[in-house]
Amino acid sequence: MSPRAWREPLPLKTYPLGPPDPNPPFQRQNHTWACYPYPLLDDVLEGEPTVRDWNALHLENEYLH
Repeated sequence: MSPRAWREPLPLKTYPLGPPDPNPPFQRQNHTWACYPYPLLDDVLEGEPTVRDWNALHLENEYLH
């Protein structure tokens, strides 16, 4: 079997994200990674999820499917 790779849409329920934090922290507590100057996008708004198509990359060979 020869290796194959293909992309196809994958519909998933997706919750809306909150607005970006304009003043991100230099460092999160008890961690050494910093995200400044990039805004954090980890706040999920309360609301109903919508179905959104994401790109899925499929890889396949004789060992992996």
